[in-house]
Amino acid sequence: MDYELASRELVRALRGKRSQAALQRRLGRSSNVLHAWETGARYPKATDLVQLLQVSGRAPAAILSRFAPCRGPSAALLVSTWLNGLVRDRSHAELARQLGVNRNTVARWLAGETEPRVPQLLALLQVTTQRALDFLTELAELPSVADAQADLRRQRDLAYRKPWAHAVLRALELAPYRALSQHEPGVLAASTGIGLDEEEEALTALLESGQIQKRGKRLRPRRVLAVDTRENPEGNLALKRHWFGVAKERLAGGIPADGLASYNLFAIADADLERVRQAHLDYYERVRSIVAESRAPTRVVLMTVGLLPLGRQP
Repeated sequence: MDYELASRELVRALRGKRSQAALQRRLGRSSNVLHAWETGARYPKATDLVQLLQVSGRAPAAILSRFAPCRGPSAALLVSTWLNGLVRDRSHAELARQLGVNRNTVARWLAGETEPRVPQLLALLQVTTQRALDFLTELAELPSVADAQADLRRQRDLAYRKPWAHAVLRALELAPYRALSQHEPGVLAASTGIGLDEEEEALTALLESGQIQKRGKRLRPRRVLAVDTRENPEGNLALKRHWFGVAKERLAGGIPADGLASYNLFAIADADLERVRQAHLDYYERVRSIVAESRAPTRVVLMTVGLLPLGRQP
């Protein structure tokens, strides 16, 4: 993604039918800042984006909180808490390396001393959550990412309708399949532990939805995206039931030597339960970050994380 181009397009989309001058007055700015933001002469800061959302009739806190915790009566505090929610305990040095900035720059962002510009904000969101495209889709349809936004919708829809298709899509990324000179039925099934009929059904669905294409004698993904399914609560719950069911079925055959399954049954105070819940969320986000950085994958892996209070709250 070209974050600078996406930033320019986002400002233009949020301006809508208003003139640059009219929106500048709403923002309380006297200079021709909208022209600079839309041409890339300058880029808005994170608090500028919050203000743009506000004047365009959006609820910034509600939007931002879908990606990381945030709170505060002012735009500056809202941004500061959100940035810290995105970063959590990640290494500042590693984040700086991935973003191409100085580690002190990251530290100043988190301390609220300076702010990232919107292109930097999008890059940080992608590095920490892999959901920059989701974030932009939440705000507007942008020309530069329109194809990716359409792909994301198709992949999300397919994940709801045919969960195994998404697993097969991931299997197409694996080095063993990519090393084949031509497609061999059963290779993808073996990589995911499903039958040949399920493999064929998944490939048919992927081809029909345009998520994969025939390239020479092999099948290749057109674009594989990090798919967040939380926007559809019922569909998301159905997917969780499906994959927890798969985990239950696989455990019937024992725990693989390179796998892991554990549980802990305990009594705990409500306040400490919330701490445990946050620890689970931190762990999950950390795993997503590791997966995003992994190159030449060789395995498709199912990770299930559950924290389920038993009985009713007194």
